[in-house]
Amino acid sequence: MLTADIHMSGHRLVTGGVDNTLKIWSLNSTSIQHAIKASREYDASGSVPFKSVMSHFPEYSSNKVHSDYVDCAKWWGDLLLSKAPHEQQITCWTRPEPDVLAAEDAMVPLAALEYHTGDVWYIKFALDNMHQMCAAGNDRGEIHVWSLHQWLHNKRGTSETSECVDHLRGQLLTLPPNDKKRTIRAVCFSHQAR
Repeated sequence: MLTADIHMSGHRLVTGGVDNTLKIWSLNSTSIQHAIKASREYDASGSVPFKSVMSHFPEYSSNKVHSDYVDCAKWWGDLLLSKAPHEQQITCWTRPEPDVLAAEDAMVPLAALEYHTGDVWYIKFALDNMHQMCAAGNDRGEIHVWSLHQWLHNKRGTSETSECVDHLRGQLLTLPPNDKKRTIRAVCFSHQAR
């Protein structure tokens, strides 16, 4: 596993890894909820290790989203953003609606946040606290910023049945020139997203 993110509701976890697979795990089982509660009261100074809980079966699993290992995945409301090296984009996607007849591992691509990533793996993207913007660095010392809020606002006026994937280009921020272009592996927004 290379990446994990908990849904804002606290009821689901998305993970991704070297097997090109994204998995969504339910955190609602009694044993997991009990372990979460116990973790808040655990005394690490004692000699008894914290008792782990194993969950073997995710509620959803797909290797159809990416063609390479998944090095970053995040919830954006009930949608997901994820990326894999060499794909030159962050993919915004969701699972099919429960009433739609689809393969168990089917996915619905919604948007491709395009940018140059190069051949570097393990570059993390970030969302601001309000989940309105996304940013990612690359191997050229550049930071790309996308307005997800603006895209979603524009998307609401289109047909829900559209099978077209939107291709979004972000605003490019370039760091001051230096002798060597440095890879930006992680970015983070301030609380005010400035």
